[in-house]
This record gives sequence, structure tokens and C-alpha cells, in this order.
Amino acid sequence: MRFRTYVPHDYLMLCYGAYGMTSAASRIIPQENSDMFDLVKAGKLEEARKIYLSIVCPLNAMAFFSVLDFMAAYKLALYWMGVTKTPTVRKPLIQLDSVMQRELRGALRFIGKL
Repeated sequence: MRFRTYVPHDYLMLCYGAYGMTSAASRIIPQENSDMFDLVKAGKLEEARKIYLSIVCPLNAMAFFSVLDFMAAYKLALYWMGVTKTPTVRKPLIQLDSVMQRELRGALRFIGKL
């Protein structure tokens, strides 16, 4: 069993004054991440926090179960969304197990991406 080792906090870093962010989640939720960034920069933290808590967090909670899982999770999500032709990742990465696939699908449904 793998354990959670990393959860990205782009929103918090922006609140602390970061000038930008690089986010793998932007491949799945590009508009939402852009909106969150713009809202933080405009000082509209309540609106930015709403996006973060309702969309970014549910996705990242599933994609970042372990630091090694996020690429497989995002590739699988893009496959389900019809963006990529295959969900397969190359070694040394491994595919998500059935439990993680189920939960990732649930998170994507929850945030309106499936």
C-alpha cells in the first residue's frame, strides 16, 4: 500500500505571494486554475478559495494519493475525458489500481469533468 506523501497547495502559495504556479492539474482543470490565479491576484480570496475547495482539492486528493500516482491519475483522467488515446504510463510508473480508478472517476464526476 502506498501512502499520501504530497498534496500540492498552489492556492496557498498564491496567497503567500507567489507570482505564478505550475500545476499538473491544469491539464484537467485549466480554466478553474486560471480563474483561481486571477481571483487571488485580484484579492478576491473568498471566490478563489471556493474554486480551490470545490474543484482543485477533490481532484488532487485522488491524484496525489502518493507522489508517484499523479501522472498516472492525470493521464487516466485525460483518457476518460477523450483528450488522450491511451491511459498507459511507462515504467517505472504504474497504473492506478481499481480502488484508485474508482475514486478518481468519482472525483472527476464530483467536479463536473465526467
